[in-house]
Amino acid sequence: MKKRFCALALLFAVFFAAGITTAAEAPDSADVPASLTEPAKVTSKDEVVYARLSGNGGAESAYIVNHFTLASGGAVTDYGDYSEAVNLTGLEPVTLSGGTVSVPAESGNFYYQGTLSDPAALPWVYTAEYRLDGAVIAPEDLAGKSGKLEIRLTSASNTAGGVFYEHYMQQITVTLGNDKCSNIEAPGAAVAGAGKNRVLAFTVLPKTDADILITADAADFEMPGIDITAMPFSMQIEQPDTAALLGGFTQLSGAAGEISAGVGASEDAASQLADAAAALAALAASDPMLGGALAELSGGLTALRDGLSELHTGTETLAGETAGIPGRVQAELDTLIGAYTGGGFEPVSFASKTNQDIAFVQFVFKTDGIQKPAVKAPETEDPEPSGFWDRLGKLFGR
Repeated sequence: MKKRFCALALLFAVFFAAGITTAAEAPDSADVPASLTEPAKVTSKDEVVYARLSGNGGAESAYIVNHFTLASGGAVTDYGDYSEAVNLTGLEPVTLSGGTVSVPAESGNFYYQGTLSDPAALPWVYTAEYRLDGAVIAPEDLAGKSGKLEIRLTSASNTAGGVFYEHYMQQITVTLGNDKCSNIEAPGAAVAGAGKNRVLAFTVLPKTDADILITADAADFEMPGIDITAMPFSMQIEQPDTAALLGGFTQLSGAAGEISAGVGASEDAASQLADAAAALAALAASDPMLGGALAELSGGLTALRDGLSELHTGTETLAGETAGIPGRVQAELDTLIGAYTGGGFEPVSFASKTNQDIAFVQFVFKTDGIQKPAVKAPETEDPEPSGFWDRLGKLFGR
């Protein structure tokens, strides 16, 4: 009897509290403090784009978690093609209208989630194909099957790829159970063990399409979803010491200039000799032997002058070309190193080009796993309580 009385008292307490909550007026979410109506001061914004892909790689749903660092609280305005937006930090409602997101927020860290209207508008398009014993099989039909397995995953730039396709590296991870797969072959993968699983990690560089092929002997096959992350490509590469290399090119350029100057001086001397020989030949015209010899010498000197003139033109060209070698070599090295260190890349928003103060954008995708349907245990029905006190006791776990 005492237990029944306590249960009844607790029940009335619950009803009483519920009545108070229902009777009281819920706070008006539109009543925003005046301090939060002025524009917030945004220090930076991060975006993490999450997407769920089908077993075949098609995008089924996608959302962005937007993180703001606010130096001062106020009205946050953001942009994106969202079908829904939810405040992840406070209870203030998010206003979504025509691609504009508005929400009041306190200073510090503020998060909200926006569901993309078009989940297929990702920077990459993925295709996953499965074959069992040489025949194409749908991923949903592959669970529990055994045989020679082939998994091929490809990616290509989407129309929304742009700067992300050009500057982002993809990390694609496939996890296979050692009890489900043997004789695993995965060219190009970094292979690691994780408990009872074999983890295959593939790296796809920017401006490159993925083309991954995995083969294995499958037994009662299952696998978790394929994980894909994409982030700006950056490597720590020590700047090489190019002083000796560039110094050699500088010496070459200087030597070419000296050669050109020397040939130019020789050309001037040969021209003067040719003119002098021609003048002597004219004076000695009355002496056939002397005049003929001088006329032959004049012709030879003229030919030498013409040859030196052509050589001078070539050496001048050589000097001009070699003079720019050090600068061009340094520029090429800077470009090459910059391509592998991520130099020169300025983060931009994926949600909208209108968004500013972007510090970081990352992509996280996952395909559906291949799992056998769970076997449900047979349901057993408890006998229906016969009386009020029995039903009340069942309600409170008696």
